Amino acid sequence: MNRFTRITLLVVALVSTTTTAKAQELPLGSALPMADQQVTLSDGSQAALQSLGGINGMVVAFWSNQCPWVDKYEERFQALQNDFAAQGIGFVLVNSNDPTAFPQESASESDKKAQALGIPYIMDQGAILATAFGASRAPHIYSFDNTRTLVYLGSIDDSPGDPASVQNSYLRDVLTALVAGSSSSVPQTKAFGCRLKTEG
Repeated sequence: MNRFTRITLLVVALVSTTTTAKAQELPLGSALPMADQQVTLSDGSQAALQSLGGINGMVVAFWSNQCPWVDKYEERFQALQNDFAAQGIGFVLVNSNDPTAFPQESASESDKKAQALGIPYIMDQGAILATAFGASRAPHIYSFDNTRTLVYLGSIDDSPGDPASVQNSYLRDVLTALVAGSSSSVPQTKAFGCRLKTEG
């Protein structure tokens, strides 16, 4: 094996390790990452991440303004917010995509979405939150209880393409359980959606 080959293999190994590390999802039972961190919302205001939650729990959804799968889920997610916000569940969207490379992911475009949905939208510059959560897709859902402990992660339901074909409403079941003070029978599923297009 010559020197060039050894260097190439080392670079590949380092890249693979970095990619794997970023892809590791936050384990169930973890505390809300960066809970006291001041985050910047699409309208330019700032807030501590944990302050965006409710008394009974919090849903953090990694989102996108140009993903067709997010578009298909948008009405369903808004319906969840409409049903559970009044029951003490806080909802927040996070945009970790690179707005320089993808103008549709800009703060101005995100703020239009935030206003339309009535949900705070965090601009995750440098994908700091995505890295902390291990989020890799949009939508990618993380649900926390009233102590800001992770109780669910994954997808919204089992039918990304067709709301009429949903048989398992994972996130709705989790939120119903949180409000009732119990736990869901399905704490984790596989996130389905567009890969986050972060900087670099």
